[in-house]
Amino acid sequence: MKWISGVLKALFIIPFVWIAIQLIVPSEQADTISKDHELVSRLNFIENELKKNHLGKGMQVLFPEGYVFIHAIYGLSWCELYPKTNDKSLKKRAYSEAIYAFKSIDSKEGKRFFQKHLTPEYGIYHKGWSNYLLSKIIACKGRLESSQELIQLYDKNCSEIIQALKNSETPYLESYAFDCWPADNFVAIGSLKHHNEFKKIISDWIPKVKERLDPYTGIIPHKFDALSDSILEGSRGCSSSLSLLLLSDIDSSFASNQAKKYHEHFLFNRFGFPAIREYPKGIKGSGDVDSGPVIFDVGFAGTIVGIGAIKKLGYSNLSDKLYNTVCAFGFETGLHKKKVLGGIIPIGDAFLTWSRLQSPKFNCEVEYQSSFTAVWFYIFLAIILLLIYPSIRQKVLALPTNFLTKK
Repeated sequence: MKWISGVLKALFIIPFVWIAIQLIVPSEQADTISKDHELVSRLNFIENELKKNHLGKGMQVLFPEGYVFIHAIYGLSWCELYPKTNDKSLKKRAYSEAIYAFKSIDSKEGKRFFQKHLTPEYGIYHKGWSNYLLSKIIACKGRLESSQELIQLYDKNCSEIIQALKNSETPYLESYAFDCWPADNFVAIGSLKHHNEFKKIISDWIPKVKERLDPYTGIIPHKFDALSDSILEGSRGCSSSLSLLLLSDIDSSFASNQAKKYHEHFLFNRFGFPAIREYPKGIKGSGDVDSGPVIFDVGFAGTIVGIGAIKKLGYSNLSDKLYNTVCAFGFETGLHKKKVLGGIIPIGDAFLTWSRLQSPKFNCEVEYQSSFTAVWFYIFLAIILLLIYPSIRQKVLALPTNFLTKK
């Protein structure tokens, strides 16, 4: 039976060793992307799941917007990758995959679970994400080299969003009938970046947003009632990370202000590793369809999207640490098709890729001080070894006695 005990001990130790290795070995930077880059291998995995295993429909079963969400983040990842590679064939693939993702969202299946009668059509969630992806696709080649069909559709979508905002007393439009999430509106506003009315819209929209911040944190709220023009739920890690990522492209000054409050209320160390809370400091809550799992106050979605939000704000060092932590504790595996958690939550892989591919908009770099470095992790691992291996423990405990009694 000793061999069984040995196997059990090994199985217990292996995860700790794996995590330690992942924490020590730095991940590939996302400044220049080649065909064999780890982010491309993760996109290979998502592509395979989408095209061969019907991931879009699978995500729809799990999330109300699952089909659109996974295609949007997949397409946006390729758009972010496009300017980061010099490989012509990879650029061609990136553009082609982004178009594939957009067409999926704009298809009958993509619109199936949204309400056409809303303003704008199909609600701000669908209109926002589809137009945001479209804006990034056009940005890849520029308006002059993009197809007129895409440009005309983009301009039409922008006009619909702008008109809806002008007709609304609140800054937040509905995603579904009687349901409104501010983060969805930030996606839509971000999609207007290349429209000639962008600056005018922002000058009218941002003041309204500032008047409707969560009074507890001073951050953009998670859920809103557009009819009564009131906050239904205060700020959350998942939506704050997404809103902040988008806000950095919309209003840099406001983004800087929100970042300070975000760091104060959501950024923290859990067992010494950097993470993003799902609920603000001092508030407890459980996970839901928006946040994903919440374990020891750590928000799954908030932390992954936080990688991109923090990097966008210029804190690349901290973003790297968050990324390495997620990959380590997510037990990243695979060579040509990388994935975390064995690929059981592909939307996590998609968001992780998109977040990692973000480019800094500011230069705010400071060295992030973690109280639990890889060295301390090895000390922790050594303690585990001492606890489960009595023979080693006995020898170690005997060392001081031998030293003191030695003549």
